[in-house]
Amino acid sequence: MNDIWLLDKCFNKWPMLTDCIGLEGMLLQNFLLRDGNWNLLELNRFFNGNMVNLIVQHSVIHEGEEDQMELLYQLSSKSISAMAYAEIIKSHNHYDDSKFANWLRKLKLKPKVELFWWRMSRFAIPTNEFLKFRRLCNSDLCARGCLEVEDYAHVVVHCKFLIDIISILRSWVSTFHFSSLADCLFQLRHFSKVSLDTVKIYCTTIFCSWNCRKDVKHANSILPISMTAANILFTATNNYPMLVNWDASLLKESEASWHPLPPDWIKINVDASLLDSHTASIGGSQRFQGKIAPSLR
Repeated sequence: MNDIWLLDKCFNKWPMLTDCIGLEGMLLQNFLLRDGNWNLLELNRFFNGNMVNLIVQHSVIHEGEEDQMELLYQLSSKSISAMAYAEIIKSHNHYDDSKFANWLRKLKLKPKVELFWWRMSRFAIPTNEFLKFRRLCNSDLCARGCLEVEDYAHVVVHCKFLIDIISILRSWVSTFHFSSLADCLFQLRHFSKVSLDTVKIYCTTIFCSWNCRKDVKHANSILPISMTAANILFTATNNYPMLVNWDASLLKESEASWHPLPPDWIKINVDASLLDSHTASIGGSQRFQGKIAPSLR
């Protein structure tokens, strides 16, 4: 009874009109009429109105193979995310997840990003669509105010906040924008063979966008979109030398070895810092023939 969940409660916690012991020894056929329809009289003897409404939503199959024993899995202490997968995967059984985990590992993403995408591929993240279905929230719309149902396609492709981040990233580096969830999963596998770094950036973008969504959901402070985009590049490019110098826009120069400047040149070093209070400062120094000139601030 504790391992079978209906919406937001396990079966044992649903209110009953009689003791659960009264159900002992009863079979499904005890609740069916001879014509194959539900016996509402018997159902109302043991279950309250809400549960009866859930039961009668399942149509009775009058034709087909005879019933067979089915293996039951224990779901004690199962997380909401795991239950999300168990429910949502039923409507996504057309999706082929073969070798997805192996492909995901080859991307060498950050561990948290990789775990998030694995859960995403298994439809195991708690979107508002799922939470409303389980009666854990009142609305299935996007937490950021997109006025669209927050399903998996919305999280990965259609969210307006995500599109704004991608627009900023496109002004800095090359990235993707897809038309559907199926198109996204298919194209990411394809482009990982020819543009691996771009795939890493997109995967990290979805992860950071989901984290921002969680901050909005829990009324936490959120970063500006431009700072979110910068954090995405920092996270995605930390281990990839090709992208480390994205801000310089000097690919050829950054690929070549550095050479000392001629003796009669002046070398200028500039650095900047940003504090958590959003206070910024910038400074620099000049070096000529081994001597450092007064600093600039």
